Amino acid sequence: MRSLLLSALAAILTAGCSTSPDGDDRDPRPAEDRFDITRPGTAFCDGAVVVTNMIAYRRDDGSLEGCEVELENRWAGALALEIRALWKSGSDQVLTETPWTPLDIPAGDRKVHGADSPDPATRHIKLEVRPRR
Repeated sequence: MRSLLLSALAAILTAGCSTSPDGDDRDPRPAEDRFDITRPGTAFCDGAVVVTNMIAYRRDDGSLEGCEVELENRWAGALALEIRALWKSGSDQVLTETPWTPLDIPAGDRKVHGADSPDPATRHIKLEVRPRR
């Protein structure tokens, strides 16, 4: 039953969501299973999961030091997701990435996920979320 729900969630998430533009980003799952969270207001599952806040912390030189993103589950059930951060240079090259981290969001709840940039050349961040299988 759980796999059926996750399959249905993955099918819903692919509608109207941007997927990873990086092509082969060392993730063995199909590109349609990876979702790019770029700004507050981004919604998945017909508005069931919404990015309610995203903060990027910058150093004095303009590079990114870290970020926090808040996701709200507006669905009737709990969601089991994974999230990771891709830290990019000014030329949009991936400098480093965090490992996929489990993120469980109970129904009607919000969760904050934070990540720190290990590379001082970081100028952009891309957060990706996918259903956990």
